[in-house]
Amino acid sequence: MSKKKPTAQFKADSQVSRDANNVATVPDQMRAGYAARERRHHRVVGALAAAAVVAALGCGYGYGVYRFQNCFTPRTTVNGMDMSGKVQADVQAAIEEQAASYQDAVTVGEYQFTVTGDVIGYGRDAAGAAEAAWAQHNPYTWPLDLLVGKGIQVDEGVSYDENLLRTTVSHAASEYDSQHVQNGTVTLSYDSETHTYTASGQAEGTALNPDAVLAAMQEDIAALKTETNLDASQGMRPAQVEDTDIYRAGDIATRDIAANIDLNVNGETKTHINYEIVNWVWCDEEGNLVVDGDAINTWVKTMLGDALNTSDDTTNYDLDEDGAAEVITQRLQAGNTSPIELPMNATLRPEGESKQAYEAGASWDSSMGRYVDVDLSAQYARFYDADGSTLWESAIVSGNTSEDHATPQGTFYVNALMTDQELVGLDENGDGESDYTSYVNYWMPFVGNMVAFHDATWRTYFGDNIYQYDGSHGCINLPYKKAAELYNVLQVGDTVYVHD
Repeated sequence: MSKKKPTAQFKADSQVSRDANNVATVPDQMRAGYAARERRHHRVVGALAAAAVVAALGCGYGYGVYRFQNCFTPRTTVNGMDMSGKVQADVQAAIEEQAASYQDAVTVGEYQFTVTGDVIGYGRDAAGAAEAAWAQHNPYTWPLDLLVGKGIQVDEGVSYDENLLRTTVSHAASEYDSQHVQNGTVTLSYDSETHTYTASGQAEGTALNPDAVLAAMQEDIAALKTETNLDASQGMRPAQVEDTDIYRAGDIATRDIAANIDLNVNGETKTHINYEIVNWVWCDEEGNLVVDGDAINTWVKTMLGDALNTSDDTTNYDLDEDGAAEVITQRLQAGNTSPIELPMNATLRPEGESKQAYEAGASWDSSMGRYVDVDLSAQYARFYDADGSTLWESAIVSGNTSEDHATPQGTFYVNALMTDQELVGLDENGDGESDYTSYVNYWMPFVGNMVAFHDATWRTYFGDNIYQYDGSHGCINLPYKKAAELYNVLQVGDTVYVHD
C-alpha cells in the first residue's frame, strides 16, 4: 500500500501556482486536459442518452407495427367512413350497410328527384371492397398515418340494373315534362288499317333530357357519389313532340294494340290477349289515352272465367276475375305488355275426405304382392309394394254410374304402358260417329285395352262423388302429375284390385 504524500510535497508537485495574494493560476496544458476529459464525459453521456431515446422509439414503433397488424390505424377512413381500430370484417359490414341505404339525390337546374338503391337494384361487392381496402393498409407506416391521416377509397363491385335506372329516369322526365311541356299544336292521327297513332306538330316549353341525366347518374353511381348535379344547360332541352302527353298516349295505345300478352297461371302460360285489345284501348279526340275497364271486366268473366281454374294434388285455384280485370287494365294503361301472372284464389280441395274414407276401410293384402288398390267408394287409389310400403297414391274419378259406365270390379293385371294416345269413344247414341275423341299423355290399360288409368287434363276436381254424375266411361281418371308418377313406377303384369 502506497503512503499518502505530505501536503507540502503534494503542493510542491502540483502545477498550480499562487501569487502573493494566494490566487491560483492553472497552467494552460493542465486546463486543456481538464476540458478534454469534460468533453469526453459529455459525449459518453449524450451517446447513452441518444441510445436510450432510439431504443425507446424503436420499442414504440415496433409495438405500433404489432398493434396495427390486424386493424386500421387511427384516423383511417374508407369511403369517408371512420375505420379507426376496425378490422376488415367491419369494413365489409359498413359497406353492406352503406349499400342498403344508398340513394342518389339528383338536381337538374331547379328540378330535383331522388333515386333509391332498392328501386334500381343497387348492390356492392362488400367482401371484395373490404379486401381491397385492407390491401391499402400498411402497418409499417402507422406513424405517418397517425400524424396526417389516411383516406382509402374503394369502388369494387358496384352493380345496379341499367334498365331499372333508365326506367326511373324516364319516369322522372315524364313527371317534369307533364308540368313544363305544353302540347302546343301537337295532334294525333290514327291509321285504322295498321292500328297505329302518329303525333305531329310543335311542342312548347322545356323538357328534361333523360339521356344526359342517365349518363351523369351512371358516372356518379360508379364513383360512389350520392349526389348528381347538372345545370339546366346540361340536363334540359327544348320540348319536342315526343315529350308531350299526346305523343305518350298515342305511343302507349299503339304498343298495346299490337301486343300479344301472355296470361299465366302458376307460372305457366294458359292463354293470350291480342286482337281483343283494339276494342279496349284508344285515344280520344283530345289525345287522351282511354282503356275500357268495363269491357275488360266483361271479357275476363265471359272468356276466361272457369276455363283457367286449375288444381294440384291438394288445392283448387280459381281465377280472381275482378283482380284479373284490374291488373290487365293497369298494365294497358301503363303500356306494359309483358306476361301477366293472373291472380288466383287458392282453396284446399275436399279430396282429403276421399282419402280419409279410403284410410278408414283400406287394408293391405300381403298375399297380392305389388298391386294397385282402387277403392270406388272412397274414390281413391294406392299402389302397394310387395312389402306393404306405398309407392304411389291419388284421388281418382271412376266410371259414371248415372250413365251405366261404372268401372268393372275385380282383380286385373296391367297389360301395357303407353303414352300419347288418342281415345275414340263408342257410338252409343247411334249417330254413326264416335261419341268423343280425347287425347291423353299416359295410358295404362288393365281391362283389355278399354279400361285404363290415364290423365284427364280436362278435369279440375278429383275424388268425392264426382263419378256419380260426371264420371268417366269406365276408366280411372287421374290428375296429370299423378298419372305421370304412376306411369314411372307401374310395370306390365302388376295387379289391379278394383272394389267398392
